Amino acid sequence: MRLIPKQFENIIKKIAGLETKSEDNKKYLDARHSMFNEYELGFPIFDEVSDRDVYGDIRRLKELRSVISNVIIVKNPNSDIIELGSEFKLEGRDCIFTLVENPYGLSSDSEHKYITLDSPFGKAILGKEAGEYITYIVEGKNRTMTKRISEIIKEEDYELEQNDGPVLKK
Repeated sequence: MRLIPKQFENIIKKIAGLETKSEDNKKYLDARHSMFNEYELGFPIFDEVSDRDVYGDIRRLKELRSVISNVIIVKNPNSDIIELGSEFKLEGRDCIFTLVENPYGLSSDSEHKYITLDSPFGKAILGKEAGEYITYIVEGKNRTMTKRISEIIKEEDYELEQNDGPVLKK
């Protein structure tokens, strides 16, 4: 799986949170097991919601560990064409878009949007240059959109500020 650095960082944070929570989950499961043995009912007592949450966390932790074990980190390619990992802006929009393989570990906000390669927008934008127009169909709305790529953001467009991370120079 190919991830941008932000995805990888978010997944690592999620794993750390789930690992911390897993100790509590283990205690919960041990208590449930001892209750089963203590009451000798011959059948388990279930708390369906809690059990689902605990087993969901265990499954999610295993899944996330699997993801990062086979990951390839894709950084901004610093190219004049849009590729996987490229950041770009569209005319009339203030946010920065990033082309990603999948949205795993990401959430869009008002300043940053993530576009997947297999979406109609992602397919239309791949390989384009600044100044070009793209046309794509908006899924579920049977509407065609045309947008102009105003800028492809490269690493040199960023400036590192102490404790704040990268900030656009412009």
